[in-house]
Order: sequence, then structure tokens, then C-alpha cells
Amino acid sequence: MANILHISRTMDIGGAEKIVYQLATDLKEEFDSVHIASTGGLWEDELKKKGIQHHKILDVESKSPKTLATNFRILCSIVKKYKKNHEKTLKT
Repeated sequence: MANILHISRTMDIGGAEKIVYQLATDLKEEFDSVHIASTGGLWEDELKKKGIQHHKILDVESKSPKTLATNFRILCSIVKKYKKNHEKTLKT
């Protein structure tokens, strides 16, 4: 199996956020691990209860070069970390 990372602006109340939550919970059985990166919000506790990992990032709507670079660095570190974990699992 594989890992999946959803990126959403927030995890507060809203249509897009609810869809991201539903996708993450529905795909939980299909993937080794499911992750969501966002600025956070009301759905964070529910994600934790379902075993879905949430990662804090800065607002993806910001066009600031510093914000873009920070989010890129955070997302790359998430992918690298869980890619290594996945590769270790495949080897055993």
C-alpha cells in the first residue's frame, strides 16, 4: 500500500474541508497512512480520533515568497519522512 497527503487551506467548517475530511476517512483503509496538511481548525480533533495525521502549514492562499518557501519545506519533509517509513515497511 501507499501513503496519501491531502492539502487544504483550513480544516474549519466548510464544504471543501468536509470533503477533505470525508476523503481522508474513506481512504483510511486503502492506504498505510493518511495525512492532511492545513492551517488547522475544528476538524483536527476528529482527524486525530480517526487516526489521521494532521500537519500544520501556513495559509496556502498567501503568495508571499517566504510563506511559499516555508510550506514547500514543510511538505517536502512530510513526504520524505513517510516515504522512508513506507520503504522500510516494503523491505521487511
